[in-house]
Amino acid sequence: MNHTPPIIIENKNKTVAYYSSSTPNNLILFVHGFSGKSTGTWNDFPSLIHEHNEFAHSDIIFYGYKSVRWQANYSAMSFKQFLLTHTQTNLPERTRLSNLNLPNNFSYNRIILVAHSLGAIVVRRAMLFVKGQYNSHPLLNNIRMVLFAPAHRGTLINDSLVSVLPNMVQIVATLGLLAVPVIKNLQPDSGTIQDLIIDTKIHRDNNEGDFTIARKVIWAEKEWVVCQDRFDPNEQPIIQTNTNHLSVCKPVNGTYDFPIEYVIQELI
Repeated sequence: MNHTPPIIIENKNKTVAYYSSSTPNNLILFVHGFSGKSTGTWNDFPSLIHEHNEFAHSDIIFYGYKSVRWQANYSAMSFKQFLLTHTQTNLPERTRLSNLNLPNNFSYNRIILVAHSLGAIVVRRAMLFVKGQYNSHPLLNNIRMVLFAPAHRGTLINDSLVSVLPNMVQIVATLGLLAVPVIKNLQPDSGTIQDLIIDTKIHRDNNEGDFTIARKVIWAEKEWVVCQDRFDPNEQPIIQTNTNHLSVCKPVNGTYDFPIEYVIQELI
């Protein structure tokens, strides 16, 4: 086995880690979206990492957070702290497994953040928080983002849309999109979205914002939840055919392998 069995490292949020059995080169962090689950959002990803040798030297963590109850910026702040803690040498979870201890001078070569929907806002804002706190923190030089159906330009779902399209009420209610504070954060004209755009642009204009450019942005062909507007002119979105907002990030072994291939490409 290239990895440990699943290890729950944050029980309350069901964050799950698969640690490499060898000294890892990379950390891959999966961040789900609104009402998602740490592993459930990603379908066959947890099982497929065992079948692809490209992941053998990567620690893999499926991060969980209270995406419905927490507002977006609080989620980002919590993820920032998690990110900083879990890029340190000899994490508590590793030291409990003596064969997984790392050298004192260890650091990951790459940190790949794979995010879906609201998760894109969480990881983008978390990195801006790191930049604001440390300015030149080394992890910002090693970050690569792979974003599936990102909500970083906001959502299409709002009260007026529901009133115009009554047949969508049941779908929206089922997804928990009504009377939830974070949905206000996801409106295109919200302070959360506009501040994210402005703060990112400031760093880009100052030639210190390379860490804000996603390596891959994957849009679903049949998207009805998030706005498909480009976040940054340096990003070239990929349209994934025959997918929707929920399915675009879910690999199915032998049937829909694109999501796992996009992540593997960032390990090269």
